[in-house]
Amino acid sequence: MTGVTFALPDGSQLAVFDEEIPALADVLWSLSNLPGAVSCAGQLNHEKRRASAYRRPVALSEREGVALKRALAELQKARSRGT
Repeated sequence: MTGVTFALPDGSQLAVFDEEIPALADVLWSLSNLPGAVSCAGQLNHEKRRASAYRRPVALSEREGVALKRALAELQKARSRGT
């Protein structure tokens, strides 16, 4: 399994598998009023197109990191409800 790794401002890293990228990008777009959500979705889609051998951790700003964490929480909540 391949994916995209994000380097968060607090020094932690978060990996998103390729299979999760479309759903996560959709959630980020739906959170477009949240600062950093649109740019994070763009970076996610950009890295997905890059060959996995050439991927490096994507450094996120504080706002993008908050948006990514929120999107992951929303995605998890939706999946636990079965939607």
